[in-house]
Amino acid sequence: MSRRKRIQLMKITINGVSVEAKECTKCNKIKCLEAFSRHKDGLGGRVSHCKDCKKIQYQKDKNTIKERHKLYYLKNSELIKQRVKEYRIENKKYVNQQHKLYYEKNKTRLKEYKRQHYMQNKEHYRTLSKQRYEQNKLQINAYTRKHYQENKQRYQELGRKWCIQNKELTRVYKNKWKKRNPETVRLHKLRRRAREYALPDTLTIKQQKEILDYFMGCGLTGQKEGIHFDHFIPLSVGHGGTTLENMVPLCAEVNMSKGNKNPFEWIKTRDDIALEKWDKLVDYLAMLNNMTIEDFETYVYWCFENPNKIEIE
Repeated sequence: MSRRKRIQLMKITINGVSVEAKECTKCNKIKCLEAFSRHKDGLGGRVSHCKDCKKIQYQKDKNTIKERHKLYYLKNSELIKQRVKEYRIENKKYVNQQHKLYYEKNKTRLKEYKRQHYMQNKEHYRTLSKQRYEQNKLQINAYTRKHYQENKQRYQELGRKWCIQNKELTRVYKNKWKKRNPETVRLHKLRRRAREYALPDTLTIKQQKEILDYFMGCGLTGQKEGIHFDHFIPLSVGHGGTTLENMVPLCAEVNMSKGNKNPFEWIKTRDDIALEKWDKLVDYLAMLNNMTIEDFETYVYWCFENPNKIEIE
């Protein structure tokens, strides 16, 4: 029986640099220690077979090795998880560094893999996302708002680019959103008109609801359907604005009839409107403007006598 060959450390020169090396007991080639995997009890702190030989051997026994590893993991899963957890805690900085290096080297492949995996398991990911959101709703919303405010310009620029690149999809999405949010759409239009006249535009969705809840329909006829939000002092006068203190709910016919007229002069032409309802509406606006009914009427007349004309393109 032949005696096992005794392997010793030696020095070899690679690219003009002297490095430690040893002979692989499998292929019998002399290689630098970096060509061998680490092992604390091995010669030079390395295993006896080089990495190339290990790869060849692994390819031959791949299925057997995988099955053996799988069985071992199933038998010792809790112990393995605990060891991995402890190692990551003890070597957190190193582990994070290795993850970053690996990601940078394999960025394209990992992104493609994640994309394909998401597409194949879309419903699963959506369910997980919904569960996570429900469990952490307050924290997620707070973080999202903070992050958006800190990166507002960047998000707006990305949004504009996406809309340009996806015009048809953007149009479809906007139409769906408008159908789902008619009150918000109406509010945006009202506020935009006020900005065009350089007037205040502070009305909110909540305030819109408060106005409707107070009047329960048209403020002058009681009609429930086809309600418009009217600027009591018209924007064209250059006073008022889209604010809680200047908005009233009117049905389409009354709103069209009033138009941009002085409401205190216009009401004199509408014998069909009950004075009780008119008084209630004026009292409501006077209260919001911290005025008496008489002072509020005087203020409205002053606005029409002193219009602030602004040219709208």
